Amino acid sequence: MSNKIATVRVKDDFSVFPELANSIGYRAHPVKPGEAAINIREAESKSLLYRIGIAGVCAGNIMLLSAAVYSGADAFFKSLFQMLSALLIVPVATYCAYPFYKSVLNSIRYRKADVDIAVVFIVITGTLLSYINLYAGGEIYFDSVAAFIFLLLLSRYVLRYFQNTLVRKRNSESSLFREMKVSRWDPAAGQYFISPVAEVKAGDKVRLSSGDTIPFDGTSLSNNVYIDVAVLTGENYPKSISNGERVFAGSKLESDVLSLRVISTGFDTRIGRILKKIDDGSFVNKNLSAFTDKYSTVFTFTVAAVALVFMTAGTIVLGFPGSITRTISFVLVSCPCAFIFVLPLTYSFSIKSGFEKGYIIRDLQFFENIKKIKHIFFDKTGTLTNGRFRILEWDQDSLASRDLAAIFAIQSTSKHPISEAIRRQIKTSGLFIPELINSGLIAGRGYFGTVGTDKYEFLNEPVSNSIDINQLLLSRI
Repeated sequence: MSNKIATVRVKDDFSVFPELANSIGYRAHPVKPGEAAINIREAESKSLLYRIGIAGVCAGNIMLLSAAVYSGADAFFKSLFQMLSALLIVPVATYCAYPFYKSVLNSIRYRKADVDIAVVFIVITGTLLSYINLYAGGEIYFDSVAAFIFLLLLSRYVLRYFQNTLVRKRNSESSLFREMKVSRWDPAAGQYFISPVAEVKAGDKVRLSSGDTIPFDGTSLSNNVYIDVAVLTGENYPKSISNGERVFAGSKLESDVLSLRVISTGFDTRIGRILKKIDDGSFVNKNLSAFTDKYSTVFTFTVAAVALVFMTAGTIVLGFPGSITRTISFVLVSCPCAFIFVLPLTYSFSIKSGFEKGYIIRDLQFFENIKKIKHIFFDKTGTLTNGRFRILEWDQDSLASRDLAAIFAIQSTSKHPISEAIRRQIKTSGLFIPELINSGLIAGRGYFGTVGTDKYEFLNEPVSNSIDINQLLLSRI
């Protein structure tokens, strides 16, 4: 159930890889990321739907014919219906079951057990035994084989659908950056123009406004700006950035304006490289294959050994016809559907659920190791807290109502977590909120605002315990 897309690092000659892929049963050709990968998934899903459709139609008709036979059709119609079933099983056991044959051939070539071995055994032996019994007058199993293949194909399609849906939902570049627009500097015109993020290249100069998610890795051209880097570090407290410092995509601008020299864009950014692995699903498929192989190999060999013993003993007691019939039934019942469908589907849903809650699970070994965890250490503010500041003590009654109203109006223009804490603390009931003349950052020190003829400053300078909080918050000129 992989996406059949391989990432290859070429050292000398790329032509070696297609030859290597061909030797293990695959035809390799270069694809572009994004849209081309989606097209490949859609083409594979369409091919699988064709097989499901044919298997479903044939299985349905075979079961209707079998129902008539089981209901007591006379000899002529019984023979006719069985012959029609024998014809309808041909496309099911060949074209529809082809993916299982291909998987088994590859596993034999590389000497590894595969869960599809049991599936192919059931299909081949069930079909051949049915053709033999069709002329010998025994039981036929065309309806069981057709329904078995149809349900397996349908289950695989459902699994592929959920995996592809998960990939589409996590198409991070599209959801976070592609639809954004930024102000890009045009040296020829000597001014900024609005430009889609997709058109911005490394080396361009861009300008972002407060609240924007930064879509590029780059170097800051502004001094004393605050950005929220929680998506990268887990820290909810804004980080101060000076001229020349690196800024990474995914951060959120808390200050008014940021000028940035672009270094990398899209999936070449720091967060883009991580999210690309998620979008491709390569790490999921790689780990799913490892997990499936780990358990299904033991299971497949166990079933094969038990079936062999069962058939040998059954042949002695019941004869070969009775033995092979019961052996097929045993393998059919013990088909490792849990490894084929349940395990990958469970992990896919777990990864999806984690991603929606903000967790990126990069290695499925995590699910194996989590049961061994005895101690957990948290090292970042915001890991156990919500990053929501709260003023523990503040005697607002000692301030005039016009000062409280002015403080609220000024802090309303800032998105800083401390400004939000101040706004929540002020009781606005009965206050007349004045109109601001201006407000903004004091580089490296705090925030200011002007109301009427009064100027208020909110500074982050160290103070002693003897200084009242009103002295800390308020300095009116």
